[in-house]
Amino acid sequence: MKEHKSYLILFLPWLAFFTVFTLGMVGYNLFVSFTDWRGIYPSFNFVGLENYKNIWSTSGFSESIKNVMILFFIGLPTTVGISTLLGILLDLLSGWMSSVLRGISIISMALGGPIVSLFWTWMFNYRYGGINQVLRDIGLHGLAIDWLGNSNIVMYGVVLMMIWRFCGFGALIISAGLNSIPKNQIEAAMIDGAGQRIIYMKVMLPQIKGQIFTLFLLMSMYLLQSFSYIWPLTGGGPGWASTLFPELAYRKMFQDYDFASGATIANLMFLLVFFIAIPYLYYIREEQNV
Repeated sequence: MKEHKSYLILFLPWLAFFTVFTLGMVGYNLFVSFTDWRGIYPSFNFVGLENYKNIWSTSGFSESIKNVMILFFIGLPTTVGISTLLGILLDLLSGWMSSVLRGISIISMALGGPIVSLFWTWMFNYRYGGINQVLRDIGLHGLAIDWLGNSNIVMYGVVLMMIWRFCGFGALIISAGLNSIPKNQIEAAMIDGAGQRIIYMKVMLPQIKGQIFTLFLLMSMYLLQSFSYIWPLTGGGPGWASTLFPELAYRKMFQDYDFASGATIANLMFLLVFFIAIPYLYYIREEQNV
């Protein structure tokens, strides 16, 4: 009984913090989305679902949806694909080289978002940036573009930054899954005459589909939580060209002082992340019941 009470004492501070600063803030944000708060001073007149009905006509909202689609249909599969290839490479290597590459793989994930953004701000600089400088050095002057100033290109630059940020972490997940496969299965496939490519495609990768599925879901949530990367890099611009839901909510709240619309957008993003998390939670539950 005493041991039970000691666990409860340790748990209560976390529960209080979670209740106030997570559930409380989510609840307050939900409340604001049902009001007409526009301007610096709070206005809590209840308007029901009016903000949700009008969200489609909110400036920047349709552009944000387009940018989210680019992120999900180009950035997400590319990130998972590169992560899988790098994971296989890590599995093929051994000794000190494998250890060094595993350490390098986690560096991009360990760096803070603003630091990553500052690095890529230099890489994307039109005049002095690393990418354009390499293109000019090899004679491809015509391919040097204004990555951050061209509204048709900037979102693809953001995708490139996200891929660099997360593919190393994804490679470690894939590599860990490959290392968990029993060696006798691989040896049996080799005895049957299967080559390296067939072993990975037919024997190993099918057995880590759970890890690949988990990687898809985790990357989806990471890519959506983009504020600390995109805001220092582009501020969501030019115009709305690189604005996602976090940047749109911030701009509505703290630049336009349209707190009701910003809260509505934040709630929609919360629902999107929640629905993405449901398959992951279901998968974890099924794994535990096996």
